[in-house]
Order: sequence, then structure tokens, then C-alpha cells
Amino acid sequence: MLPFVLFCLLCLASFATAPAALADYYKYTDSRGGISITNNLDSVPAKYRSTMKVVRESPQKDAGAGNQLQQPQPEPEAAAPEQTGAAAPAEAPTGKFAELSARFPWFKPLVYVGIFLATFVVMIKVTALLPSPLLAKVIYLAFFLGVFVFLYKAYVAHVVESTAKIKEKAAIMMKNSTVRELPQPEGDAAAPAAK
Repeated sequence: MLPFVLFCLLCLASFATAPAALADYYKYTDSRGGISITNNLDSVPAKYRSTMKVVRESPQKDAGAGNQLQQPQPEPEAAAPEQTGAAAPAEAPTGKFAELSARFPWFKPLVYVGIFLATFVVMIKVTALLPSPLLAKVIYLAFFLGVFVFLYKAYVAHVVESTAKIKEKAAIMMKNSTVRELPQPEGDAAAPAAK
């Protein structure tokens, strides 16, 4: 049992100290004015390579820093007030567990698995002391039923959160595409040229 625990701790330590993989992104504006971002230099057309920008990904200092690349650039001044409300950074995590969970997305599920395994080991020890094997089977059944209900609830919460994020991103993309496609009045057309 001790070698297994040491092996698990060694695996956990190696995952915890693994460096993050960072990438370079290539950003260019095509002939229609659309901004394209890719992580493959070969996918940038040759005629846009002279005007492309290389965006170097740096390690994230806080949970909201990763959203800066994904947030659309503010368009004209009319769209700026709407963007500030949506781009407000999330509240910084408090506590060591929340910090680690925000920094390493796999940390929280790993802790849950560890808690489930520790509870299972304790449950095996307790049920071995029971005189009735039928009562032990009922306890096992209740434990696994509780684990499966917990996993199902966590999965449903994840799906709901992901769906809400996708809907929000789609709404922002649709709004930005309609703003880009609207013709500018003659008075406003001279303003960007002056910049």
C-alpha cells in the first residue's frame, strides 16, 4: 500500500511542477478587414506576412489574463461602453485551494479523486469490521451511487457553463460582425483616417 501511495504522490508532484506550454500567435488583417489569428506560421498567406504581428503568449499571472487574447478589440467609441461591462475581470480567487484551482484546471478534479479514493479506503476498512456482509454491500452501493450522482451533477454544471460561454461568445461575434459590415457615414469615415 505504501509504494502505491508514494507512486501517486510522485505523479502528483510531477504534474504540479510541469511548466506550461506557451505558443506564438500570428495576427493579420485580410483584404476585407477581418482580423485573423493563427498559431501556425505556414497558414498565414504570403501577402499578409509583412503586416502580421507576432503575439507571444506569456504565463498567466491571474485568472482573467487568459481572456485578453480572446476578447475582441474595441471597435469605435460607440462600442467601448458596452465592452467595458462585459470585459470586467472576474473576482480574484481567495484562498490557496482557489488559487491552485484557477492556476491548474486539473487540480480540483484530482483533489476530488483523492478524496473519493481516501473515503473508499476508509469505507473498506469499516465494512470489514461489520458482522453482516449484506450491510457492507448496502454501504458499498450507497457510496457508489453517491459518487455517480456527484459526477453527474458536476458534468451537468460544466455543460451548462460551457453552453452559456458559447452563447455569449456567439452574441459578441454577431454584434462585432454587424458593426464591421455597416457602412460608415461620410463624417465618420474621415475620423479613422486622421488617426
